[in-house]
Amino acid sequence: MKSFQSAGLLLGSIVLLGCGGGTEKAAEDLREAKKEVADEQEDVQAAAGDLKEEAAELRDAQNKAADKRLELTEELKKDTTEKRP
Repeated sequence: MKSFQSAGLLLGSIVLLGCGGGTEKAAEDLREAKKEVADEQEDVQAAAGDLKEEAAELRDAQNKAADKRLELTEELKKDTTEKRP
């Protein structure tokens, strides 16, 4: 939602610049909108980094679980073959 507000502010600033009225205010609004967009992009990049870390942790946990299942399966096979006459 904030992105839409920033985009609206940016568009409004451009319209004001195009009309020739309030150029100082429009320029300030444009700078502010650009800063807000840059801040939001940083937030998105940070969130993406966090998600990548979480995905790596989940992959590690899945790999450990798969290794444990394989180990237990091998133990079960061994126990089953040893108990057969």
